[in-house]
Amino acid sequence: MNLIWYVLASIVVVALFVRYFNERSDFENASRRAENERDAPYDDSASVRHRAIADSIFKADVAAAKAKQDSIDNSPYGKAERKRRLEENKKYEARMAKIQKVADKLDCSISDAERLLDHEVWIGMTYEMVLYMRGQPDAVNLANYGNGDQYQACWEGHTPFCFYFRASDHIVYAYN
Repeated sequence: MNLIWYVLASIVVVALFVRYFNERSDFENASRRAENERDAPYDDSASVRHRAIADSIFKADVAAAKAKQDSIDNSPYGKAERKRRLEENKKYEARMAKIQKVADKLDCSISDAERLLDHEVWIGMTYEMVLYMRGQPDAVNLANYGNGDQYQACWEGHTPFCFYFRASDHIVYAYN
């Protein structure tokens, strides 16, 4: 929230500076016109020369920066870095595609799909998510303590070993 206020305040400050310099420039132009009308014709050849020099310096700086970046990009380091970034981007895109596929298949959020692919378990995940992550359980036990059917699904050799969920909603409410 502070970042938003900072950005908005910065925009306002920039707008005020632009307005101030535009008004100042208009005032200076009007002053020059008044001087020109009163006195001899105004000679701004010096300011034109200064602008031309500044433009040439800026163009030279841009050209030098571009040449430096091109030399870095064409160096073995630049090529290796570009190749590494490309491979990293491909891995990221492949992971995101896999996450989206899991999210679509299990009808869950992207963050839940990402957690599943990272083999995380949590209270509130569905039994279908557990099946996707672990496969079929080694044992399923049914119990009814008066408030509806409850299941215990267990996988040998995994931690956590068992997941508990209700038959009515298939939401995991405990695991051990």
